[in-house]
Amino acid sequence: MSEAGSRFLDLFDEDGRFCEGSGTLKVVFYHKDRDGNKSDLPGTLVFQDGLCVAATMRDGEDWRHPGNVPLSGVQFNLHLEGEDDALSLRIVEGKVFEHFDSPE
Repeated sequence: MSEAGSRFLDLFDEDGRFCEGSGTLKVVFYHKDRDGNKSDLPGTLVFQDGLCVAATMRDGEDWRHPGNVPLSGVQFNLHLEGEDDALSLRIVEGKVFEHFDSPE
């Protein structure tokens, strides 16, 4: 894993909870369409009590449930500054994991 990816994942504890508890993280979502065109879409991950309750994307969809119920079963690809490859994340019951490390 890249240094930038490690720094990003260090924002979460070993159980996938956001270490700062509640707040937001500015991110850049990486998108590749069916034709192979790539684009970066600025957005935000929103956390409440350590759990991801929303993801917003400029010029795209927002993911959130009524009542700030934690997101689950969502996968995002993030473009980290200075990196060529995307960091693939999976959110399970509000907890953030690198996609390949996520629990079933």
